[in-house]
Amino acid sequence: MKQTIAWVTLIALATVLIGASICQPYYLTDDGNSFFKGFVTWELLSFLGVVVTITLASAANLHLELNKLEEKTDERFPEARNSIRLSAYSLLMLFLAAFVLVVVKPTIDGAHWNAVLNSVAVLIVLFNLAILADLTMAVFRIPPLKDKAK
Repeated sequence: MKQTIAWVTLIALATVLIGASICQPYYLTDDGNSFFKGFVTWELLSFLGVVVTITLASAANLHLELNKLEEKTDERFPEARNSIRLSAYSLLMLFLAAFVLVVVKPTIDGAHWNAVLNSVAVLIVLFNLAILADLTMAVFRIPPLKDKAK
């Protein structure tokens, strides 16, 4: 259920941002919003680099904890492992997409395209933060080993 809410929220935000990029692009362009002019540059890559590093460390820690749980309880967690793997690869793909966005953005002319690219940058950041939150919540849901060993 939480995953459905997250996806619906992300899709709704994407719809609003793309709609605003088409109808009122000024507010999402570099000219209309100085934040985007300064952020959707190497600053975006720096921010995402920190988020990706923290999140991948959390994913690795979660993977190791699943190993410990599997050894102690003889249970397997293939869905959890698959989710962790998908999250890690998603982070890397989003970082690559952000890199391409930062390289391509200065070559694109037009207020509408500038607003769309800035909107994509916002979605990339929010998706990264959603993955970080999901993995953090997963870490806190792991029960103590002493409770599972009984």
